[in-house]
Amino acid sequence: MNKNTKKLKRTHSKSDAKQSPSKRQFRNENEKRRRDLFSKLITNLEDLLSIKQICSTNDQNNKFDKASILRQTVQYLQKHRHHLTNDEEIELSNKKSTPSKRNHVLDFSWKPSSDIVNIEEWLQIAIESLNCFLLVVKSNPYNTEIVYVSKNISSYLGYSQHEILNHSLFKFIFPSYHDRLRDYLLNDHKVLESCDVSWKRAISDDYEQCTIIGAFRNINENEKYLMSIVKLNTLDRTLIINNESLSEEFVTHLNIYGKFIFIDAKARQYLGYSSFELIGRTFFDFVHPDDLSIIVRAHQLWKENGNGKSDPYRFLSKGQQWIFLQTYSQVQINSWNGKPESYICTTNIIQS
Repeated sequence: MNKNTKKLKRTHSKSDAKQSPSKRQFRNENEKRRRDLFSKLITNLEDLLSIKQICSTNDQNNKFDKASILRQTVQYLQKHRHHLTNDEEIELSNKKSTPSKRNHVLDFSWKPSSDIVNIEEWLQIAIESLNCFLLVVKSNPYNTEIVYVSKNISSYLGYSQHEILNHSLFKFIFPSYHDRLRDYLLNDHKVLESCDVSWKRAISDDYEQCTIIGAFRNINENEKYLMSIVKLNTLDRTLIINNESLSEEFVTHLNIYGKFIFIDAKARQYLGYSSFELIGRTFFDFVHPDDLSIIVRAHQLWKENGNGKSDPYRFLSKGQQWIFLQTYSQVQINSWNGKPESYICTTNIIQS
């Protein structure tokens, strides 16, 4: 018996010895990749901020260490933070505004270097901070083709960009507001002016009261566009959840194909399923057939924008009851290849 035990111990020790180098190598490779990535980011940061190396006769190495670069970064941000907002306010009703002021309409007094963030990303950040979306249309009051709309229109009205672009603005506005909108476009104003309209939602026949605030800009001699922001004046009815339902939520993780890979334990008290009954199953299999278009649209918007909230939909519980749910999803990105890896979903119970 003792001999067998000793043999077993020797066998385990040999197998552990064989596995240890490979495990160590794997850990070392991961650690090396992490250090290399961090060093690369620090180097990029040094290049972006154009940090000048301070040469000293006593220093053999002229390069800054990582801590020095990070300190320089903090100093740079503190120095330039007052430029992050537009210091110059434009009077909405001032007809005698100077040309220099007009140039600031729908513009920003400071933008980060294009090496840090491209203009599209910077514009998106700035617009979202104003709780509105950006809209650019042609100046022809009988055409009003939409040439640009910011991605965050999806969080307000449920449209993706490709559903809006190259369509007439009148297509989305309630007919009784068409004359008002046409007069607004015919005014050809060079300073910010507003126009109240009613905009159709993507999925339902409901309309949301909006205010278009914009001014015309000449791109060249032949092209003129209305550059505007659109703010919603009414509450988004699809996002109204009472205080009780805010606490009735659970978390799930879906892979990029929509299959459950993690289920919060709280989900069982609302849906009736245990985690092993859902993991590996496709999320779409439990959605009401009439609501599949809602989930398909939400899934597409999650992929395009990186996050978003679905409209309410019906989900089949284990007791064969349809429960109204609403899901907010955040895309999880793989840090090595930069591709979507999974969706982290927080789901609220609207009605059971």
